[in-house]
Amino acid sequence: MADALGRMISLNLRINGALAPRERIRQVVAQLIGIGGARSVGFGENKVRSLPDAIAKVFNPNNFEIRRQRCC
Repeated sequence: MADALGRMISLNLRINGALAPRERIRQVVAQLIGIGGARSVGFGENKVRSLPDAIAKVFNPNNFEIRRQRCC
């Protein structure tokens, strides 16, 4: 399942389309977040329900700050 999920996300992000890359990531997150599984790990806000839920949490743009690096 992990391999298939990774391939589908990669394909989605590589296809040219009308959506900006960040919006594509938001759409992937919206589809994967909250998908449950047989076992959950963690508690509260950090609870991970399944592999798709974990991937959504990693890709969620609200979970990290994008920092621009200065050159030279």
